[in-house]
Amino acid sequence: MKKIKTKKKPYFRIKFRKLLLVIIASFLLIMATGHAKELVFANDAQQEIKELKDLVKELEEINESHKDKEETLKQYEEKMDRLKKEKERLKNEIETLEEKESSKVAYLTFDDGPSQNTKEILDILKEEDIEGTFFVNKNDTSYGRKMYKRIVDEGHALGNHTSTHEYKNIYKSKEAFMKDFNNMEQLIYEVVDEKPQIMRFPGGSISLSNQRNQVIGEVIEELHSNGYTYFDWNVDAKDASRPSLSKHEIVDNVLEGTKGIDNAVILMHDSSARDTTVEALPEIISKLEKKGYTFKALSKDSPPVKFR
Repeated sequence: MKKIKTKKKPYFRIKFRKLLLVIIASFLLIMATGHAKELVFANDAQQEIKELKDLVKELEEINESHKDKEETLKQYEEKMDRLKKEKERLKNEIETLEEKESSKVAYLTFDDGPSQNTKEILDILKEEDIEGTFFVNKNDTSYGRKMYKRIVDEGHALGNHTSTHEYKNIYKSKEAFMKDFNNMEQLIYEVVDEKPQIMRFPGGSISLSNQRNQVIGEVIEELHSNGYTYFDWNVDAKDASRPSLSKHEIVDNVLEGTKGIDNAVILMHDSSARDTTVEALPEIISKLEKKGYTFKALSKDSPPVKFR
């Protein structure tokens, strides 16, 4: 049998092909590796970009939040500023009102004592812790002297209201008036060791009688030279207008009389017939306090309340 001879491929061709295959494989591997690296890099880059975007977003939110906080803080500061101004305005208004209220003064004055009612009135004033003014007549008894002393000792004002309070006698002439007046002054000095500086004319400093007005005018000059100040009144409780005036009528008269008056010198009486004045006094004090009045005793330096 005839052997068929095969042609042997040249060695360098095989070598070349193998080399080419290796090169191609290497190239493909390199390409694949490079592509993989690119993919990894791309993925890493995308991840970093995402993280950066998230960070930017977070920073923007923080910044926006900061802006909101700044705006909120600014609004808060503006509100606080408005509240401070409003507080200051209200404070000024309150101080003005308090000053106005504190300038409302009531002088409770009692004429024609001392009597048993004087003790009752002093007890009420002591309990209420307020001062009053007593224009007294002569009561040269142990009880009367005790009342003069108690009036002064408890911080009230004691004023001269003449010794007898008898119109017909004291208003005859200046001399008649001063004699009666000095008699009362002497008794007060003996009891309390000081002379009063205030007085009140019985019936007030003005009259329908021309003669009486003339005498009072002359007496005023004499009193001034002796260091006295006289007081009339601008609120009348009218408790001496008739014997049977009720407690409620007295209270109403005082409250009506004080309307529109900041410096109220209130005329009342503590003579023996004025029991309803004693009964009315606590309510008068309470209602005047609610109207913003404080209570003081008269002195020669008090605002003048005079008919002439």
